[in-house]
Amino acid sequence: MPRSSPWGMGEVGRRVASALDANDISYRAIENNHDCFMDAFTNGYTVGFGDATDLRLMDTIRMSHADTIVITFADYDIACQLAPIVLERYPGLRLMVAVNSEADKTRFDALGMQAVVQHSYPRGLDMAAVVLGEYRVGHKKIQNWMQRQQLQELDQVPA
Repeated sequence: MPRSSPWGMGEVGRRVASALDANDISYRAIENNHDCFMDAFTNGYTVGFGDATDLRLMDTIRMSHADTIVITFADYDIACQLAPIVLERYPGLRLMVAVNSEADKTRFDALGMQAVVQHSYPRGLDMAAVVLGEYRVGHKKIQNWMQRQQLQELDQVPA
């Protein structure tokens, strides 16, 4: 059973999935955009297609066995509706969400979610580091992984 589930396989979701892969932590990602799903799937990510906001999907793919859900898109209106239901239905489940500002962090934290502000380059490194820390990956190992990600990203930037 997957221990973690990134919801959304854009830049942040892929970064989180790569971090989990690099540390042999099982996951199953969910993506509702067909193009993003196909791209992630063909690039080897463990991803299913569907609407993660549909709680029936969570039951179908046995998300009750996961201990962390990483939401890579910050939609406060949806979070207000779903977070209380998910937290009640799945006690002990960590709901993490990637946000862009301290103000957003405050709002999402108040819903019982763990919001992580994305400051680093490339996007998603902050969330990936927090997720790895939740799985007790050592600080030095996380730091080394982050540096490799940054160097790889910088190598792809045209001079």
